[in-house]
Amino acid sequence: QTVTWTPEAWHADVWAAASQALGEDLHGRISMAPQVSREGVVRLSIYLAVFLYAVAASREPGVTTLLLRAVFVIAGVYASYGLYRLALGETTILWFQDETQPGVVTSSFINRSNFAAFAVMSLLCGVGLLLRRHVDETSWVRLLRSIMREFGAWRGLALAFSVIIVLALMLTGSRAAPMFGAVAILLFLMLAWRRGLFDARFLTVTLGVLAISGALIYTVAGDTTDRRLGLLADSGLEHREFNRVRLYEATVDIIEEQPWIGSGLGAFRYVFSAERPPYGLSKSDYGKAHNSYLENAVELGVPVALILTLSLFLCLLVLIRSPRRSPGAQVMLTLGLSLGVFAAGYSLVDFPLQIPANAILFSAVLGICCGTAVVPRRSDST
Repeated sequence: QTVTWTPEAWHADVWAAASQALGEDLHGRISMAPQVSREGVVRLSIYLAVFLYAVAASREPGVTTLLLRAVFVIAGVYASYGLYRLALGETTILWFQDETQPGVVTSSFINRSNFAAFAVMSLLCGVGLLLRRHVDETSWVRLLRSIMREFGAWRGLALAFSVIIVLALMLTGSRAAPMFGAVAILLFLMLAWRRGLFDARFLTVTLGVLAISGALIYTVAGDTTDRRLGLLADSGLEHREFNRVRLYEATVDIIEEQPWIGSGLGAFRYVFSAERPPYGLSKSDYGKAHNSYLENAVELGVPVALILTLSLFLCLLVLIRSPRRSPGAQVMLTLGLSLGVFAAGYSLVDFPLQIPANAILFSAVLGICCGTAVVPRRSDST
């Protein structure tokens, strides 16, 4: 997409228009923004490298626990910083000025939905960490006591970070991330129960505790989400959120213009601005399609976008069909499935994995989970 020796019929129309306007022959390309496309290739390469490294590292004893604990602690620090900014009304992220989304928690992510996705994936890692370290407890009473001892060993840090992350998540005002996150955590617990990691009584107690805790936290921190839902209900079809539907229609029309080779990785912003589709949308409002599958089809073409999507579902299939049956491995397989379902579902309405921090976190954890499924641990192989 970034080279100049492809057939001229494949090149973006903007190159011919620019050549005519400037009165000189420009070397056309498929991509409207070749530099951005090169950066996109580098990013995808980094994500793949992180995934493969995580697969290899899963052989080492202790690496999985270290990764999950590090993710959870880092998310707790980020969430704490986000709450600190919100409480003090800070308009800077560290030393950078930022007033794009005041009144909500964004931490260092600028966009609240991006931080919400990071928070949900980190919470899933926290659930996986606790179950992984305590699944050998066959009685649900002993399992609860073991988990509480873990909290004591962490001196309350894990429990405090759990509350802080959930509180920050609710104060982002995001609607889709908590919804898909709740589905992912419920799926995690149901799959763990079906795989015999704990009994029905523990599942019932856990779901009850989560429901009560969620209701209490929503009572304290749910005003931001309530306001967004209320505004959406009062404004009806005139509300900007309904522009998403028109945005999807416009994106599909753009895909139909170049379905096979795309318009350039990372170039959606420029393609959308140039097309100016007649859907009553401001071309300056949308740098993303708010649907990763459609955006990938615009940028990469339908065939490559399908391959990229199928690679994720191939990873999930590996997790489902893994022969590993030890309790610790079962927890990681369940974590990977839940994480994949969350990312796949949330990508229908937003762009969580197009943000480097989220993509690297997802690649690392999914790599560890897939490594657990297919690569024997060093202690097992020796």
